[in-house]
Amino acid sequence: MVFGDRSTATSRIAWAAVPVDHRADATVFTDHLAAYRKAIPTAQHRAVGKDSGLTSYIERFWLTLRQRCSRLVRKALSFSKCPRNHVGAIWYF
Repeated sequence: MVFGDRSTATSRIAWAAVPVDHRADATVFTDHLAAYRKAIPTAQHRAVGKDSGLTSYIERFWLTLRQRCSRLVRKALSFSKCPRNHVGAIWYF
């Protein structure tokens, strides 16, 4: 898991975090963000739209995470501006 914005640098860190054994045979489905095209090798990257349903599992995971960890929702009273608190809450989840 990598925390950061949706920049090329963060995308490269996320791809590097995937174990080498898994990278060789992986096919990665993402949205059409240019940062992903730059970070993930073309042969393994598939940019798809939401209507394809291929990203629905990860989208559902993040929705569940936001619902269960109230500190990730900006309007909640428990919202924290400290990135370290967010990381800890997500790992705890």
